[in-house]
Order: sequence, then structure tokens, then C-alpha cells
Amino acid sequence: MIIVDLYDGADGRPVVRHAFTFIKDAYLGEILLQIKEFAFYASPYVTSFLYNSHNIYLFVQISIISKS
Repeated sequence: MIIVDLYDGADGRPVVRHAFTFIKDAYLGEILLQIKEFAFYASPYVTSFLYNSHNIYLFVQISIISKS
């Protein structure tokens, strides 16, 4: 299972943030490319993706896209 926390980045693009750690923010697009490249090919098992959106606009956008 992949779990990410999404926040607004400084430039308005969504970022994945690890709260209370020294890991720097990463853009959601970069994370999704890595997931696409490795998560679905490295294992024969189902990969679940869970996100916690700390931005309601982003939550609505992702929810609409995922239902298509």
C-alpha cells in the first residue's frame, strides 16, 4: 500500500510532504511517475494508493479523475 500526504507547494503545485521529518517535499507528479514505473511492475500483487489531501480543491480534482 502506498500512502501519501498532499499539500499545496510554494508554486501552487501539489507536493507530497513527510511531516516532522527532514525529508524535503516532492512534487506529486514526480511521485506518480515513480509509482507508475516501479510499483506495478516490481510485484505481482495489487498495489493500493491512498492519499490524504490537505487541500480541498486538489481532493475534488483527484476524486473526479479517479472516477473516470
